[in-house]
Amino acid sequence: MSLAEREEYRQIAQEVLREMLPQELEQFVKKQEERAGQASLMERMVRVEEALLAQGKVLESLQREMDKRFEAMQREMDKRFEAMDKRFSTVLWTIGLGFSLVMGFMALLKFAFV
Repeated sequence: MSLAEREEYRQIAQEVLREMLPQELEQFVKKQEERAGQASLMERMVRVEEALLAQGKVLESLQREMDKRFEAMQREMDKRFEAMDKRFSTVLWTIGLGFSLVMGFMALLKFAFV
């Protein structure tokens, strides 16, 4: 191959590259941007899923804590009601005993003065 032919091929190659390279680079860049956008979107989706899982775990632990608190409060209320029940029972017995004594005393007084 002669020097002139080489120079001619080189010029043809340069012209073809000048015409085609910008278009090909633009297409390549667009494809890479789409891929990067898809990868970025996938990364965001993964992060959102992880955040949702973490929030679910936090909500579960809060639910367990609330259940424990309500159970403790229920036990405390049960104790209070049992104490009130004992007090009312004692008051009832006291009233009944007092009434019986008063009635007995009145009956004795009636028979004593008759």
